[in-house]
Amino acid sequence: MIRDYAVLYRKFIVKYAKAKLEYKIPLALDIIANIVNSLSFVSVVYFLMNHFSTLDDWQLNEVMLMFGFGLLSWGLAGMLFWAPVMQIEQLIITGQFDHFLLKPLHPLLHLMYRHFQHTFIGQTLVGIGLLCYSLLQFPSWLTPSFILNGLYLLFNSVLVQSAILIALSSLNFFVKKPLVFSMMVVVDLQVISRYPISIYHQGLQFFLSFVIPYIFVSYYPIVILTRGVASEPISAVTYIIGPLLIVLACLLFNYGVKRYDGAGS
Repeated sequence: MIRDYAVLYRKFIVKYAKAKLEYKIPLALDIIANIVNSLSFVSVVYFLMNHFSTLDDWQLNEVMLMFGFGLLSWGLAGMLFWAPVMQIEQLIITGQFDHFLLKPLHPLLHLMYRHFQHTFIGQTLVGIGLLCYSLLQFPSWLTPSFILNGLYLLFNSVLVQSAILIALSSLNFFVKKPLVFSMMVVVDLQVISRYPISIYHQGLQFFLSFVIPYIFVSYYPIVILTRGVASEPISAVTYIIGPLLIVLACLLFNYGVKRYDGAGS
């Protein structure tokens, strides 16, 4: 079944790519604009670190590694699930969501398949570049166990980001026009989470740990990879929270679909 879904998704991507490649200049400009936007955030980190030398005992290359980790996972998750966050509100208001219920494919998968977000290629490329740059500064880290552990934690981070996006999409079934709140979460909080969480007020740390768990996107994975976590429960949670959250987010979306009864619901 997973293989069938993958083949179907590839077909959707090919169709999407063919359509976008008909207009190569706008496509390139979209990606370049997102690269420039991401690099602007990176430049802020660079100048900040050059001014203060360390950020709560974190060196420049470590902060860049954390920033790149978060940016890469955000780019990968955004390519898949940004469309549901942005479009499902209007689909529900107009009743067009009914069309997704008539298809044999699950509505969430259909939304994901139909709208591949090419703009997130920019964030993905910058994230990869930052990771490569940061890791080259610490060649002693590049052991097989470090690489395998890092790849799993990256996958886990993508799941956390994806689960948050799915949960935000699901809000549309329960409250009217939650897009403003959703944008605050995905734009402001996920940018904040790319920095060491320990520099923030305890109230914000609590919010990013237990309300919207962005702390598990880049902070704890990088701490585990580079410094080790003193608390075994936190380390264990970091490894399992991605699959757990994605299951809960999908259950919430399914519950929302059951509540949906047409335009105006």
